[in-house]
Amino acid sequence: MTRWSLALLPIVLAQPARSEPAKKALEVGAFGGYSWMLRVHTENESRSWKRNGGEAFAGFALYRSPYFLAPFVDVGYFPLYASQESREVGAPFGTLHSTNSMITWSFMAGPAFDVWRLRFRAGMGAYYLRVRSTVLGETVTPSELDGGYMFAASGWLLRQSRLRVGLEARVGLIVEADTPLFALGATLGGDALTW
Repeated sequence: MTRWSLALLPIVLAQPARSEPAKKALEVGAFGGYSWMLRVHTENESRSWKRNGGEAFAGFALYRSPYFLAPFVDVGYFPLYASQESREVGAPFGTLHSTNSMITWSFMAGPAFDVWRLRFRAGMGAYYLRVRSTVLGETVTPSELDGGYMFAASGWLLRQSRLRVGLEARVGLIVEADTPLFALGATLGGDALTW
């Protein structure tokens, strides 16, 4: 090493390092929309009202790497069905009214991949399915934990370096309950960490 090289060494070390685009990121996001149960199992003439679906939401975390697939985890809440029934049972009760609802929480994990402004995800995991029924002031809430699948497709309408806003469609299948569901809404994602 010459004297000139030694004299230039502090200058070279003082130069800022060239910033390279982040190749890895931990992305977090949220989904908000409306969900529907695709198959209503029973029809009942004594129903005074019914509602298929309701406001749904979910949150996710995704590890984005330089490779093709990105693993994700997703937790969501999806109302499936609600109704009220009226039945004439005679004396001494007369007409009985019952209010019923069915919701599910989903816990999914799987791979995702991006193509242009689109993201596709496929996951498997568990659905916590709960039914709530109230008759004569008494409420019962049976529940079960079922296996299931989720498929989602998102399209980014706004995409900046660390923030993405778009639309998302989801299809889920609760296997043991033989219950498919569909959800449509908006999605918002951003990079919490990049390196």
